[in-house]
Amino acid sequence: MWEDLDRLIEERQNWRLLRRRRNQKVAERCAIGWKNLSEALHREIIRHNTLGKKPKLGIRRSKDRLDIHRINHLSPLLSFVLDDDNVQIVSCAPIYAGSTTLSERGKILAAFLGTVLIVDPDGRMVRFGYEQAAQVLLAPILNH
Repeated sequence: MWEDLDRLIEERQNWRLLRRRRNQKVAERCAIGWKNLSEALHREIIRHNTLGKKPKLGIRRSKDRLDIHRINHLSPLLSFVLDDDNVQIVSCAPIYAGSTTLSERGKILAAFLGTVLIVDPDGRMVRFGYEQAAQVLLAPILNH
Protein backbone atom coordinates (compact mmCIF):
# COMPACT_ATOMS: atom_id res chain seq x y z
CA MET A 1 0.00 0.00 0.00
CA TRP A 2 2.76 2.48 0.92
CA GLU A 3 4.67 1.55 -2.24
CA ASP A 4 1.63 2.39 -4.35
CA LEU A 5 1.28 5.71 -2.60
CA ASP A 6 5.00 6.48 -3.04
CA ARG A 7 4.79 5.55 -6.75
CA LEU A 8 1.71 7.75 -7.18
CA ILE A 9 3.42 10.70 -5.48
CA GLU A 10 6.52 10.26 -7.64
CA GLU A 11 4.45 10.08 -10.84
CA ARG A 12 2.60 13.25 -9.84
CA GLN A 13 5.88 15.09 -9.15
CA ASN A 14 7.28 13.99 -12.52
CA TRP A 15 4.09 15.16 -14.25
CA ARG A 16 4.32 18.58 -12.56
CA LEU A 17 7.98 18.92 -13.55
CA LEU A 18 7.24 18.07 -17.20
CA ARG A 19 4.30 20.46 -17.25
CA ARG A 20 6.41 23.26 -15.76
CA ARG A 21 9.15 22.69 -18.36
CA ARG A 22 6.62 22.66 -21.20
CA ASN A 23 5.00 25.88 -20.00
CA GLN A 24 8.40 27.53 -19.67
CA LYS A 25 9.34 26.49 -23.20
CA VAL A 26 6.06 27.84 -24.60
CA ALA A 27 6.59 31.15 -22.76
CA GLU A 28 10.15 31.41 -24.11
CA ARG A 29 8.95 30.75 -27.66
CA CYS A 30 6.23 33.37 -27.29
CA ALA A 31 8.80 35.93 -26.11
CA ILE A 32 10.99 35.14 -29.12
CA GLY A 33 7.94 35.39 -31.38
CA TRP A 34 7.05 38.76 -29.85
CA LYS A 35 10.58 40.04 -30.49
CA ASN A 36 10.63 38.79 -34.10
CA LEU A 37 7.11 40.00 -34.93
CA SER A 38 7.79 43.41 -33.36
CA GLU A 39 10.95 43.78 -35.43
CA ALA A 40 9.16 42.70 -38.61
CA LEU A 41 6.36 45.23 -37.98
CA HIS A 42 8.96 47.94 -37.29
CA ARG A 43 10.83 47.14 -40.54
CA GLU A 44 7.57 47.23 -42.51
CA ILE A 45 6.70 50.67 -41.08
CA ILE A 46 10.18 51.99 -41.91
CA ARG A 47 9.94 50.56 -45.45
CA HIS A 48 6.52 52.17 -45.92
CA ASN A 49 7.74 55.57 -44.71
CA THR A 50 10.98 55.35 -46.74
CA LEU A 51 9.05 54.75 -49.96
CA GLY A 52 7.36 58.12 -49.38
CA LYS A 53 3.89 56.67 -49.16
CA LYS A 54 1.11 58.39 -47.29
CA PRO A 55 0.12 58.42 -44.50
CA LYS A 56 3.43 58.49 -42.68
CA LEU A 57 3.29 56.15 -39.73
CA GLY A 58 4.96 56.10 -36.35
CA ILE A 59 5.56 53.32 -33.92
CA ARG A 60 5.76 53.34 -30.12
CA ARG A 61 7.37 50.29 -28.56
CA SER A 62 7.69 49.18 -24.99
CA LYS A 63 8.65 45.84 -23.50
CA ASP A 64 5.22 44.29 -23.97
CA ARG A 65 3.28 46.72 -26.18
CA LEU A 66 3.56 48.09 -29.70
CA ASP A 67 1.33 50.88 -31.02
CA ILE A 68 1.21 52.02 -34.64
CA HIS A 69 -0.14 55.51 -35.27
CA ARG A 70 -0.15 58.25 -37.85
CA ILE A 71 2.65 60.75 -37.43
CA ASN A 72 1.46 63.71 -35.31
CA HIS A 73 -1.46 61.66 -33.92
CA LEU A 74 -1.25 59.98 -30.54
CA SER A 75 -4.13 57.55 -30.83
CA PRO A 76 -3.01 54.17 -32.16
CA LEU A 77 -4.48 52.72 -35.34
CA LEU A 78 -3.24 49.31 -34.35
CA SER A 79 -1.91 47.85 -31.10
CA PHE A 80 -0.16 44.62 -30.23
CA VAL A 81 0.25 43.42 -26.66
CA LEU A 82 2.27 40.52 -25.30
CA ASP A 83 -0.10 38.66 -22.99
CA ASP A 84 2.29 36.74 -20.73
CA ASP A 85 -0.52 35.23 -18.67
CA ASN A 86 -2.07 33.47 -21.66
CA VAL A 87 1.22 33.12 -23.58
CA GLN A 88 0.02 34.87 -26.72
CA ILE A 89 0.16 38.13 -28.63
CA VAL A 90 -3.11 40.03 -28.90
CA SER A 91 -3.85 42.59 -31.61
CA CYS A 92 -6.44 45.29 -31.25
CA ALA A 93 -7.62 47.41 -34.16
CA PRO A 94 -11.03 48.75 -35.14
CA ILE A 95 -9.75 48.84 -38.75
CA TYR A 96 -10.08 45.05 -38.91
CA ALA A 97 -13.85 45.16 -38.37
CA GLY A 98 -15.49 43.07 -41.08
CA SER A 99 -12.21 41.52 -42.23
CA THR A 100 -12.29 37.87 -43.27
CA THR A 101 -8.62 37.37 -42.38
CA LEU A 102 -8.23 39.33 -39.16
CA SER A 103 -10.54 39.99 -36.23
CA GLU A 104 -10.91 43.31 -34.47
CA ARG A 105 -9.54 41.79 -31.29
CA GLY A 106 -7.33 39.07 -32.63
CA LYS A 107 -5.07 36.52 -31.08
CA ILE A 108 -1.70 35.65 -32.51
CA LEU A 109 -0.04 32.51 -31.24
CA ALA A 110 3.66 33.16 -31.55
CA ALA A 111 6.94 31.44 -32.17
CA PHE A 112 6.22 28.20 -33.91
CA LEU A 113 9.43 27.43 -35.81
CA GLY A 114 9.80 30.88 -37.38
CA THR A 115 6.11 31.48 -37.95
CA VAL A 116 3.12 32.89 -36.15
CA LEU A 117 -0.38 31.47 -36.08
CA ILE A 118 -3.08 34.11 -36.47
CA VAL A 119 -6.61 33.22 -35.40
CA ASP A 120 -9.08 34.46 -38.01
CA PRO A 121 -12.64 35.63 -37.17
CA ASP A 122 -14.00 32.12 -37.79
CA GLY A 123 -11.60 30.64 -35.24
CA ARG A 124 -9.29 28.99 -37.78
CA MET A 125 -5.54 29.37 -37.47
CA VAL A 126 -3.57 30.74 -40.41
CA ARG A 127 0.22 30.35 -40.42
CA PHE A 128 2.48 33.20 -41.59
CA GLY A 129 6.19 33.92 -41.52
CA TYR A 130 7.07 37.04 -39.51
CA GLU A 131 7.55 39.30 -42.54
CA GLN A 132 4.40 38.03 -44.21
CA ALA A 133 2.45 38.42 -40.94
CA ALA A 134 3.66 42.02 -40.64
CA GLN A 135 2.47 42.75 -44.18
CA VAL A 136 -0.93 41.14 -43.59
CA LEU A 137 -1.43 42.83 -40.21
CA LEU A 138 -0.45 46.26 -41.55
CA ALA A 139 -2.24 46.00 -44.93
CA PRO A 140 -5.41 47.83 -43.82
CA ILE A 141 -3.31 50.81 -42.73
CA LEU A 142 -0.75 50.80 -45.52
CA ASN A 143 -3.26 50.43 -48.36
CA HIS A 144 -5.31 53.50 -47.41
